[in-house]
Amino acid sequence: MIWGSWPLLKLLLPLCALGLIGIIIYGVRYYALVCHLAAPEHRRLMLPNFSSIRLGCKLFLYGIALIAIAIALLRPQMPKEKPTTCYEQGRDLVIAIDISRSMLAQDCTPDRLSCAKAKIMTLARELNLERLALVVFSGAAFVQCPLTKDLGAFQLFLDAVDYHSLSTGGTTALDAAILAGVKLFAESQRSCKLMVIVTDGDDFSKDLEKASVAAQQIGLKIAMLGVGSPEGAPVPLLDEQGRIVGHQKDAQGKVVISRLNEELLERVARDTGSFYTKLTVGTRDDIDRIVTWIKRYEAETFATSSHADYEEWHVVGSLIAFISLLFAWLL
Repeated sequence: MIWGSWPLLKLLLPLCALGLIGIIIYGVRYYALVCHLAAPEHRRLMLPNFSSIRLGCKLFLYGIALIAIAIALLRPQMPKEKPTTCYEQGRDLVIAIDISRSMLAQDCTPDRLSCAKAKIMTLARELNLERLALVVFSGAAFVQCPLTKDLGAFQLFLDAVDYHSLSTGGTTALDAAILAGVKLFAESQRSCKLMVIVTDGDDFSKDLEKASVAAQQIGLKIAMLGVGSPEGAPVPLLDEQGRIVGHQKDAQGKVVISRLNEELLERVARDTGSFYTKLTVGTRDDIDRIVTWIKRYEAETFATSSHADYEEWHVVGSLIAFISLLFAWLL
């Protein structure tokens, strides 16, 4: 039995107690008034419709109706069937997306961030049997979406990544993204631990080698998806409405050009036993290569619980209250 409005219990318990006390007081006072008006030997003649048994039954029915109404307000629910445990096969994949300011560069149409999000969503649809997690990072990293098979939920979290969520600075820390993946998989008993990092490689990590070693120690395989071009593009500055109001400049007043650092991304992928590929606009070569890489690893079995449907039983309480009041009225 599940109580849909359990917080109401704290309110209904004292109200029910007061109601029952009120019914008892009413019955005692009513009976005392009858005794005062007519002596027992004259009561049948003066009050032919009065019966102490009938009065007790009516008070009992009022009490049943009050309790039934309280139960109906608590909205009891009963499961239609027991929850079942299903066993499915799949892989765990963490996707990390760079949200540093350099991802606003427009050497991809319309910009690097939009292209990266579109590719990630395409990849997620291709991997509908896998559990996906989303990590966003710039100078630091945090989990935007934990591991889930719910593609709709994953897409909601991905859609929430826009220019408002970009870091105020232009730095990227790949070590933070890798360590976020390591942390996600640290307590996992599964042997298949995969990660795809989507970034332009404009990296300012403090200790990238240490992060790579940590990934190797837990068997985390990291594929790198590079966004942008080696020629690069200026980093735009946006206002609150997302309109370009200028470009980022360095200390000398020169416009900052962000370039795709393929050499760094290839080295990170190589260190973790994986590969690097460049994001392609208008083709699926990059996605096909990542999907092929993921499916090289054997899918593992994991358990998922199905949620049982519940049926409302508050109607039963309402029906009992109605029948009780009807009989009390007929008595």
